[in-house]
Amino acid sequence: MAGTVCDFKSFLANFSLQSVETIASGVAMPEPHSSTPTGSNSQASAALIPKVIEAAVRELVANAWNLHSSSNGATVSLRDGNMTGQKLFAVSVYPERTAEFRNPPTWKDVAAFVVLNLNLLLRPSHAFGSWFDEPKHTHVVDVVVCLPDRRTALELGRKFKQVSIFDLENFQEITIERS
Repeated sequence: MAGTVCDFKSFLANFSLQSVETIASGVAMPEPHSSTPTGSNSQASAALIPKVIEAAVRELVANAWNLHSSSNGATVSLRDGNMTGQKLFAVSVYPERTAEFRNPPTWKDVAAFVVLNLNLLLRPSHAFGSWFDEPKHTHVVDVVVCLPDRRTALELGRKFKQVSIFDLENFQEITIERS
């Protein structure tokens, strides 16, 4: 597991689905708008936010694991689900967050990666990405950014020293040429 920010083995040793609940409940809630009435309704709504995040995380993990298990790749966002078929280009811009596995990632590996990277996955245009790197014979999981502009995706790929970007609409890897 080259390039990981944390030690997956020690994290996985203590990982459970309650980790998702703990992370979700710790997500900072925005301050209410000044015209938002305070009272039991707004407090009840705020209490639902961690449950919504937890449900979205569980769905992302299930979708990502199922897709990777069946096709050796996945691009799944918390907001939009499976990104395949959309007119977007996926590019990895967080190489320090990349994790590599000799064997296909387990459901628990995917869940741990998602929880560890939730702060990024909550951002707009960000998604969980996975693929099989044939030359290295490794399965890679990463946080990717999904962009509508191919040129921008290629520029970011060059900047972050990536080998390729992925065309989600045409399900095609695009090699990044070095200038």
